[in-house]
Amino acid sequence: MCVIACGVYVIIDGGTGPGIGLVLLGTLHLVLRGRGDIPGIDPILQAELETAQKLMKKDPAAADALLDKAFADAERRQEAELSVLRQRASTDQRAAMELRDRLRRKLRNQQRVRRRVEQPAPNPPNRVALLEGLDRAASQTERELAHVEQYLEEWRER
Repeated sequence: MCVIACGVYVIIDGGTGPGIGLVLLGTLHLVLRGRGDIPGIDPILQAELETAQKLMKKDPAAADALLDKAFADAERRQEAELSVLRQRASTDQRAAMELRDRLRRKLRNQQRVRRRVEQPAPNPPNRVALLEGLDRAASQTERELAHVEQYLEEWRER
């Protein structure tokens, strides 16, 4: 909940991108807490979020910069892992299955976050933009998931 409040503060203070990221992260954490169907938050990202939160009162600009970098780095790490799985998926059934499972979790998480954002409270200031971004991300995940399902179907036919 603290991450959501911090995100709203950052948005109000003018840091729309990092603020939306924090709101999304906090909402995702709330929605998925206790469900056990995703791995925990990236420990490197968690540490950087905590550092940014402490820095927010003293130096909001530096905190925003840290948040931007933290989210970009976390996205790159996740994308690198998925990229390895994508490369192996056409020739390695286990990699295809792992990629499918991760994409399914990603899609479920995107859908949960969207439902949460659609609810009347909390109402982020940039709700429409947030929903549009979530829709684009979900569409991309669905397309990639369909592609991986095709690989798995080819494996079954062998």
